[in-house]
Amino acid sequence: MAEKETFSQKLEKARQEGNKLLEMQILSEYGNQLLQAGDANRAIDLLRRALSISTQVGDRNSQVNILGNLGTAYGHSERLDEAIQYFKQALAIHTDIEDKKGEAADLHNLGNIYSSLGEYSKAEEYYQKALSIKDDTNDKRGVASTLANLATVYSSQGNPAEAIENYQKAISISQELNDSYGLAVYLSNLGATYRDLGEVEKAKNSLQRSLAIMEEIFGKSHPYVATTLSNLGSLYQSQGDYVQAKRCFDRALEIQEYVLGKEHPATASIYSNLGLLMMDMGQLGKAKEYLETALSISQKMLGDNHPDTAQSLNNLALLYWQQGNYAEARKLFKKSLKILEMVLGVDHPSVRLVKNNIASLNAESK
Repeated sequence: MAEKETFSQKLEKARQEGNKLLEMQILSEYGNQLLQAGDANRAIDLLRRALSISTQVGDRNSQVNILGNLGTAYGHSERLDEAIQYFKQALAIHTDIEDKKGEAADLHNLGNIYSSLGEYSKAEEYYQKALSIKDDTNDKRGVASTLANLATVYSSQGNPAEAIENYQKAISISQELNDSYGLAVYLSNLGATYRDLGEVEKAKNSLQRSLAIMEEIFGKSHPYVATTLSNLGSLYQSQGDYVQAKRCFDRALEIQEYVLGKEHPATASIYSNLGLLMMDMGQLGKAKEYLETALSISQKMLGDNHPDTAQSLNNLALLYWQQGNYAEARKLFKKSLKILEMVLGVDHPSVRLVKNNIASLNAESK
């Protein structure tokens, strides 16, 4: 049996043959594989090389697809300004060739990026444009997705009534399409909105419905189930039901460690939740153990300059603050702030949150 050619061998063969189109295809396909595997930085390198060839040979269809994938890759790397530029380039081509589906996808992606940056007015503008196209082309599943993202923007802008209305519309469309996964996701988001409003029973009902659907679709040991359990745990925590909250977080942690491993960003997120819960319960020693584990995983898997690492530093600073160790808390808050400003920019909501923490700490420690 002949040995399967490696990526490098395929690429070298295409180069020797002078087959630019094949070389571009190999670079693009392997770049997309790396992107799907979570290796955004290596994906960017290959996709940029593929883009250069597509521009040389004038293959606009390949070019626009690569531009969109590069936008996604830069988004995953938290290099959001660059993501915006690539999505805008893709949008210009899709508009020029009158590809409405591609145009709507680019607009939706731009809405996602601006939402991540906390530029909610711009996010709403792009989502509304995407929604209009999806509505005109009868893309009902796409309409539901954009409605849900608009709901997130409205919630972030302090307009929960508008958010709830949009989630309910998305839920209605998902039910009409028998889209169980979409239904479960939107119910979970609706539950989180109700939780933030203090409407406990509505929140609990939505989250429990979401959990039941997720378990039916994926089984009881799936990362999506763990995410919904985490949302439910946060609800119980907000109501002071720490026993139920811990049960949800413990089960979520068990799933993530089993499926994704102990050293995974999603696992780190559950450790953070448990650490913050232990703080509420007054078990500060256990809280420190969980929060330090979360920080260690983030640093190892994502690096020292990732927003998740900054969030872990912020959480640990909150613990030191609660212990009255103002000097160590201030040190970690400032370290978190430096990372967030460098990666996300000075106007991002996460940056403002840490600045507020520092200001409150300084006022209390005078």
